[in-house]
Amino acid sequence: KTTADCQFVKGVIATVCDAGFSVLVDDRRGPRAGEKFFDADLIGISCRLTVSERLAQTSEVELSTRCGKERRTVLVGNVTEHLQQT
Repeated sequence: KTTADCQFVKGVIATVCDAGFSVLVDDRRGPRAGEKFFDADLIGISCRLTVSERLAQTSEVELSTRCGKERRTVLVGNVTEHLQQT
């Protein structure tokens, strides 16, 4: 990934951590996204933020909830508000 992508991810992590949430980053290079999502479900992660190059261009992330099977795209500036509502 590019330096800009890494900076974007670090900014998302900082935003979420600063709001008091615990963060687990799955930065494994081997498994595909689906495998990572399965592993997150397996260990009981209740909310998942997914970052992609396409979403980073518009300063957005995908927020997925485990129990509600809900997925939505949110601006990084609003992500903590959405996390608090889930």
